[in-house]
Amino acid sequence: MAVERARRAGVPCVLVSPIPTLEAQELASDGPLAPRRAVEREGWPSLEVVDQRDPEVGRHGLLTETLVARLRSRDRAVCVLNRKGRARLLACAGCGDLVVCDSCGAAVGEGTAAGASTGGLDCPRCGEHRPRVCSGCGATRLRILRPGVARLREELEVLLGERVAEVSGSARSGPETGGGDSRVVIGTEAALHRVPKADLVAFLDFDQELSAPRYRANEQAMALLVRAARLAGPRSGGGRILVQTRQPGHPVLQAAGTADPGLLSSHDRALRQQLGFPPFETLAEIAGAAADAFVERLGRPLGLDISPVGENRWVVRAADRRFLLDALANVERPPGRLRLAIDPLRF
Repeated sequence: MAVERARRAGVPCVLVSPIPTLEAQELASDGPLAPRRAVEREGWPSLEVVDQRDPEVGRHGLLTETLVARLRSRDRAVCVLNRKGRARLLACAGCGDLVVCDSCGAAVGEGTAAGASTGGLDCPRCGEHRPRVCSGCGATRLRILRPGVARLREELEVLLGERVAEVSGSARSGPETGGGDSRVVIGTEAALHRVPKADLVAFLDFDQELSAPRYRANEQAMALLVRAARLAGPRSGGGRILVQTRQPGHPVLQAAGTADPGLLSSHDRALRQQLGFPPFETLAEIAGAAADAFVERLGRPLGLDISPVGENRWVVRAADRRFLLDALANVERPPGRLRLAIDPLRF
């Protein structure tokens, strides 16, 4: 909206972000302007990555020895675990690798028609189908990861011998919503916005973010690390971020570890071009009780790629944005609930 209003008024538009989206970068004629690398590095806290594939690490679940040791210091700490609105993650029972899509890296799951009929797994992000085997070691025995904030809070209180506060987005306003006087706070990402200051921010299971079934998952995961960096402060002041993951070499963690968000932009640009995601192609999400009827009326015109992505939910992809918008506008709307979203942020 701001860009369009600036264009109509004939004035410049300046977009400022620590991690500009690819869409924003494409709007800049000369590309994004970034501070000098030395300045950028100084603003980041230190990053420690705990590899949960290690059997010795994994046997402690999410409350690893490294995490508990860091929490036993007298520093103010925030532990983040996004449990709401996330698909269950699958991991290999043998080597501990997370089971992800070979094409786009999203977490794959069971339950779709194709996966149920063949015993395989389906990617909710790009639709790729894969066999039910571990890509790392070839094992076929997988286990479901079921984290939970309330249970972990109770276990942390026992391990630390002190009160641990719980923070979630659904909590009412008041002093306790930011953890109160508790030194250690655990909660969803809401804790990053409600706790005013911390020395350590720990992500207990960052794979939920790295492998989320959304094409913007990398950007959104990086945004969480940026928010954590602001909360913890620079490494010169003792700021620290701890990330527990089964993907220690993930591009998001490489970019954060080197304090260079541009590395992630380069990776995501190539990946989205290959898979046909915005800003290089346009997506339309069609959902609701009337979605199937709408898609039937839309037909299969040349230039549109139409795929089901769930019950009463479709995605339409096109290289020509105007052609897609015109095609959707020309469809007579069927009765019933219908929602159309162009390049949805949470798809």
